[in-house]
Amino acid sequence: MRGRVLAAVLCTALLTAGCAGSGDTGAEGDPVADVVSGIAPNPAIAAKLPPQVRASGRIRVATAAKGSPPIRYYSETNGKLIGVEIDLQQAVGRVLGVRMDSQDATFDEILPALGSGRYDLGQGNFGVTEERKKLVDFVTYYDDGFGFLVRAGRQQPPIQGPADLCGLRVGTTAGTSFEQVLHQRVGECAARSRADYHVSVYRSTADSMLALSQNKMDVLVSSSVFLQYAAERQRGRMTYVNKIYDEHVGFVLKHDSPLSEPLRLAVQQLIDDGAYQKIMAKWGLESAAIRQSQVNPPGLR
Repeated sequence: MRGRVLAAVLCTALLTAGCAGSGDTGAEGDPVADVVSGIAPNPAIAAKLPPQVRASGRIRVATAAKGSPPIRYYSETNGKLIGVEIDLQQAVGRVLGVRMDSQDATFDEILPALGSGRYDLGQGNFGVTEERKKLVDFVTYYDDGFGFLVRAGRQQPPIQGPADLCGLRVGTTAGTSFEQVLHQRVGECAARSRADYHVSVYRSTADSMLALSQNKMDVLVSSSVFLQYAAERQRGRMTYVNKIYDEHVGFVLKHDSPLSEPLRLAVQQLIDDGAYQKIMAKWGLESAAIRQSQVNPPGLR
């Protein structure tokens, strides 16, 4: 039932007339296609896991349950959390030969919980920023960025930075790097003798999408991966504008976690042997694919 309720919310928020359910990815592929179970363990990489993880045979993952297609969302078919991040999570577990013990968490509680030792790693489309790197370490697995979405019919030139939003009503999601940058750089408008943009912050992506559809904002700023996916399903109701600020996305771990290097090696093996490309293609995210997984690459400031 929970999956059906969330699916209905997402279908409404995305305005996908005739939405067949939260599991429908459209032309990109079958959301329940199995691209993970054939991945074999790599004993050499698994040997690098901390002794306590090898002994327990599991990694405790805090997964942000409130997500959006194709990143993370509940399947209407079986009520399970699915999406590209879930496939990557499970694929890494296969390489390491451990069970990924995924537990639902809210986005804003994950980083503090890592420091307390409650979880071994977190996942929630976390973009690498220099501010977040003060709190956690990252192991990257795809690229995202700041995307912009408007209602169809709005004549919106490409946006090169926050100064191009001056005078507009802008919406984004709470606790994200999008919110952080928008608040940090609003002064650029005054510096150019232009009216400030007004930022409305919403609790979830679904809420912000609904607000855009109801003309409560001019431009929605969110994950470019999500917004491109959503625009393709709007049937002319929404228009994806463009993307700025390439942002590495990955697992988050407490500082100096002994899991960082095994995780990076596992992601890199998936990239090198082609399993990663199958996962990205399943969700239509070939453009977000990376060639090299990194620990703590330079992040957004």
